[in-house]
Amino acid sequence: EAGDLRRRHAEYFLTLAERAAPELRGARQQHWSVRLRAEQDNLRTALAWSLGEGEAELGLRLVGALRDFWFFDGRGAEGLRWTERILESAQDAPPAARAGALNAAGLLCIDTGDYKKGKTYNGEALAIYREFGDEVGSAWALVFLSVHAMPFPAECKEGIVLCQEGLLLFRESGHKPGIMQALTALGELGRVDGDYDLAQKAYEECLALSREAGDKL
Repeated sequence: EAGDLRRRHAEYFLTLAERAAPELRGARQQHWSVRLRAEQDNLRTALAWSLGEGEAELGLRLVGALRDFWFFDGRGAEGLRWTERILESAQDAPPAARAGALNAAGLLCIDTGDYKKGKTYNGEALAIYREFGDEVGSAWALVFLSVHAMPFPAECKEGIVLCQEGLLLFRESGHKPGIMQALTALGELGRVDGDYDLAQKAYEECLALSREAGDKL
């Protein structure tokens, strides 16, 4: 009975995290950030339960759903620790189940400054998404890969190409939060690379879309 209760607890907070995830890139991002922040202990308990019980799929889904919360809330280092532990415990899980967690780990590596490791994670995620024809997943992986080039001016041209590829996939999918993220990254890459026309166009389009969506980030 106690085991069933813990499972229901973990499943409840997985549902909460997956409900919150898309809202963290929209007009209600503040509401959902506050909600998840208030549930940190419960979320940690659910993550620990998934590790202790070998519930690989639940753990992978949960860290994937918490990706943007951890990143935007300045909790990248903690999020990366959980995500890497989950990935390590779920090496035999189907690749499609691991892709979201790999993408999360890659993004969270930005907070720790380990860009080389982040590129490896996002590259693995991209290969899986492409294999399964997941255009939105591929787009996120491409944009995150491009972000790892920002601290290195010599790599920014390659980063621009990756980001433009991701932006195209987001446009084809009509994924507005992804379009805004890609435009933000493209603007910064253009600025670092000295392509100020590219940067200005990207920032202006992103600003217009953000105002339309009520996105204050």
